[in-house]
Amino acid sequence: MVAPSVRQATMVERLTAAGDLTSEWREAFLAVSRHRFVPDAVWAREGERLVPLDRSADERAWLDLCYANTAVITRVDGKGPGGDGREVVSSVSRPDVVARMLAALEAEPGMSVLEIGTGTG
Repeated sequence: MVAPSVRQATMVERLTAAGDLTSEWREAFLAVSRHRFVPDAVWAREGERLVPLDRSADERAWLDLCYANTAVITRVDGKGPGGDGREVVSSVSRPDVVARMLAALEAEPGMSVLEIGTGTG
């Protein structure tokens, strides 16, 4: 199995090559492991369906999802994995979206920043 650190480096390279990740945020993306903020039980898309994906059942697929440039679905119709929901209601943001939001922030050393979100991690 490919180590999370290799997956992370590959994700960073892809985001950088696409122009989504600026040099100012590159080291932070390399230092913070995305999979540590993803619940062990999530949802994956299979065509039009949403299916439960549990880390303990298929860690490779779970890590693939963690480091793909896609949102990781954490809740469906107000239920965690195992329910029969069809509508996504919560997710971990796509890496490229996070990178672009950080660049738009135009943060400078010494600034204080308050980020308010749902905190799915």
